[in-house]
Amino acid sequence: MAAAQKTSAAPLPAKLANLLREARWLVLAAVAGYLLLIFLTFHKGDPGWSLSATAADPHNAGGRAGAWIADLLLYLFGVSAYWWIALCLVAVAWGYRSLDRSALIDRRPLAIALGGFALLLLSSAALEALRLHTLTAQLPLVPGGMLGGAIGVAVGLAAAGIVGAFGTPVKFSFGPVLLAFSCAFATGLVFGYMPARKAALVDPIVALAT
Repeated sequence: MAAAQKTSAAPLPAKLANLLREARWLVLAAVAGYLLLIFLTFHKGDPGWSLSATAADPHNAGGRAGAWIADLLLYLFGVSAYWWIALCLVAVAWGYRSLDRSALIDRRPLAIALGGFALLLLSSAALEALRLHTLTAQLPLVPGGMLGGAIGVAVGLAAAGIVGAFGTPVKFSFGPVLLAFSCAFATGLVFGYMPARKAALVDPIVALAT
C-alpha cells in the first residue's frame, strides 16, 4: 500500500526549468569572458604549465589558475587559442535560440560542429606558424604554438614530397633542425628546472611571509 502511494518526482515547473537552462549558458558566457581576460593579461614571467616561477603575485588577472590555463592554451595553439572564446560565444548564442525547444539535442550535428571546430583550430594554428611567425604577441612558445609548429613541419614535409615527385630535387638539412631542437630543449630545461629547484629550496614560511 505504501509503495502504491509513492509517486514519481514531479517535473520542474516550466519557468524553473528555463531558468536553469539559461543559467547554464550564462556560465558558458562567463567562461568566455574569463578566457579573454586571462589571455589579454598573460605574462611570460608568471608560473604556468611551461614555466615554474617563484613570483609571489602573478601578473595575470586570473591569478595563478588563470596564468596556468592561459600558459597551457597559448603554448599549445598560440594566438589561435582565442578560437576557444569564439566557441563559447557561439555555443551561448545557439543555446539561447534553442531554449524554447522541448526536443532533445541531436548529437550528430553537435559532433559535426565540434569536429569542424577542431579542424578550424588546428588549421588556424598551422597557418599562424607558417605565415604569421613574425607576430609580436606575448606567447609562451611561438606563434601557432606547439601543435601549429608540428602541423607546419608535417605540411612542409608533405609539400616537399609532392614537389619531389614531379622531378624537382628537394634537399633537407638536418643540422639547423637539430640545432633549433637542442636550443629549445636546453632553454626549456634551464628555465623550467632552475626556478623549480629554487622554489623547492625556499622555506614555505619564509615564502609566505614575503
